[in-house]
Amino acid sequence: MPRKGWLLAVLALTASVVGAADTVFLRPGQSLTGEVVYLGDEGLVLSLPGQGNQFIPWEQVLRVEFSLRAPMSGPAPAEVGWNNALFTACHQLAELNPWRTAGIHLGLTWVGYALARYLEDRCGALKRGTLSCVVATLGVAKTLWELFQIPHRRRQLEGEIARLRTLGAAQGYVFRGCYVLSQ
Repeated sequence: MPRKGWLLAVLALTASVVGAADTVFLRPGQSLTGEVVYLGDEGLVLSLPGQGNQFIPWEQVLRVEFSLRAPMSGPAPAEVGWNNALFTACHQLAELNPWRTAGIHLGLTWVGYALARYLEDRCGALKRGTLSCVVATLGVAKTLWELFQIPHRRRQLEGEIARLRTLGAAQGYVFRGCYVLSQ
């Protein structure tokens, strides 16, 4: 019995030490694991086990995943959540492109139409109408709906960004420009 309790204690300690690592994902596709000890305006400082502290500029950072542990001397969790919300809203606004939306939706419509035509050729047509006609009609309708929703979605996102910027200015938060996950 004492041996089993000792083993569980070692496993719990190991899990807490291993789980206390922050992961910084870099733009070239690499990642570094350590403890983020400082978040600044130009970058962050990552303490790497056995290698010391390393400064990483924000331009090289794709995202940071923080582990659960005692609070550090950096931004408060509320600031991290605010940063996440503002980054997500800005990213979604940048992704609103009518040409991209039309291309994706019409491309998927074409694939659905081609698959429906293939199934009709192999299995026979339906009694009322053709499956390919139904798929094409629904695909074009969905594309038009998404295109008509872009101005509304743009206004909605711009309003959310303005609200978040006002909230951040009132709290003294600094937008880091990178995606920071708090787990």
